[in-house]
This record gives sequence, structure tokens and C-alpha cells, in this order.
Amino acid sequence: MRGFTLIELLIALMIFGILAMLAYGGLDSVMQSRERTTAELQRLRQLQITFSQMQRDIEQLTPRDGHDALAGKLLRLSAGQTSDTGLLMQYTKTGFRNPAQQIRSHLQRVAWRIEDNKLYRLSWPYVDRAFDDQSTSTLMMERVSDVKIRFLDNKNEWHNLWPLPDALTNGATLLQPLSVEVTLVMDDWGEIVRLFKVPG
Repeated sequence: MRGFTLIELLIALMIFGILAMLAYGGLDSVMQSRERTTAELQRLRQLQITFSQMQRDIEQLTPRDGHDALAGKLLRLSAGQTSDTGLLMQYTKTGFRNPAQQIRSHLQRVAWRIEDNKLYRLSWPYVDRAFDDQSTSTLMMERVSDVKIRFLDNKNEWHNLWPLPDALTNGATLLQPLSVEVTLVMDDWGEIVRLFKVPG
């Protein structure tokens, strides 16, 4: 019975090595593809959570102004105004859950801010703030380069700020917009636009 020659063994080892390299390359490609898919799904989940939170907030807008620690007025809904706060949009909403039955209102003050390409949601436990009031900041989205917000008024006209300057200077009744359009400018997915209807 004849055994394998050295050359046959070398050829067999070479073929095995080639097959092993091909198999490893395929496995590595599958693993990388899986990691990318997982990351994209996680990002999509963050986007869905962010828009769902915005929708809940906007559906619970309430016509209640607040005051800051220096007794300055906090409008029920404001966005696009020049200020040092860096807030994209701030408002008063209802539906603030109170499972611990604390002595506080069901109203809540909420704001959105973008900083270092990250989108945050800020909330305060009270509409009227004291000096020791601290906001809770929640990171909602990363890799967001810009946020654009527009408001649809009762004349079906779009505005980049709210309330309108005429309403502030003339002392007119501050109306709520009919709809709020939010555009997230994302580094990887481009512009994502959502339209939220304001109740009432």
C-alpha cells in the first residue's frame, strides 16, 4: 500500500490553507456586516424614540406660561428666539406622570438643545423655577449636525420662530401653531423630517 509523497502533502496543505483563508474572509465579512446592521438598527431605534418623545410632548402642549428664577417670563411655547440659553425649542406640557404621588403639578417644562453634535431633551420638575431648580438632561441622538424647526400658523404659513414677533410687540393673544415640523440633519442619514400636529 503506497502512502502520500511529500509533494502531495504539501499540495494538500496548500489547498487546505487557501480554503481556510477563504472561509475566514467570509466569516469576517459576515461578522462586520452583522456589526454594521446592529449599529444601524440601534441608530434607527434612537431616531424612533426621539420622534416619539417629540410627538408625545407636542400632543400635550398646554397654554401655560412659566417664570424663571429671576421672575422673567417663560412663554408657553418658544423657538428660534435669540437668547443665551442655546435652546432650540422650549414649552410647557401636561401629562407629567407622578407615580410617587409627590406634591407637584402635572405640568412640566421641557426644552431641546443641540451641543457637540448631540441632541438633548431637558426637563424641569416645575413650570415656575426657583434658584435651586435643576434640569434633567437626556441624550436622545448622536451625530446630529443641525435641527431645523418650523411652525404652521392659522393662515397656513410657515415660520422659523414662535411666537411671531408681531404677537410679542403688539401684545396679541399668543396662539398655538397648527403643526410643528422638525428636521434632523444627521451626519450619516442626511435630513429626516417629521411633522407633528398640535392639538386644539
